[in-house]
Amino acid sequence: YYGEIGLGTPEQTFKVIFDTGSSNLWVPSSKCKWNSRACWTHSTYKSEKSSTYKANGTDAALGYVTGDLSGFISEDVLTMGGFKIQNQPFVEATEEDHTFVDA
Repeated sequence: YYGEIGLGTPEQTFKVIFDTGSSNLWVPSSKCKWNSRACWTHSTYKSEKSSTYKANGTDAALGYVTGDLSGFISEDVLTMGGFKIQNQPFVEATEEDHTFVDA
C-alpha cells in the first residue's frame, strides 16, 4: 500500500509505501550524498523550508530485504489522512541503495 504524507510547515508532500512490517518513517533528504541515485529521482525533504523542523542529528541506518539506507533523525509535523502529529521523528535518508530508485 502507498499514499501521500506531508512533512513540515508548510507541508512538503511525499508518496510513501506503508510498510506494515516496519515502524520506520524515512524520506530522501536534500542533504543526500552525490552518488545516491534514488535521491535524484524522488522529492527530497528540505529542513530549511520548514518552520517546525527540529534537529536531532542522531545517525540512523535501516536494512530491508530490498536494500539499505542511512541518514540521520529529524523531527517535524507529520500530516496524514487529515491528522497532524507534532514532533514526529523520521529518518532523512542521505544514502540509499539503487533498489529504491524505482520505488
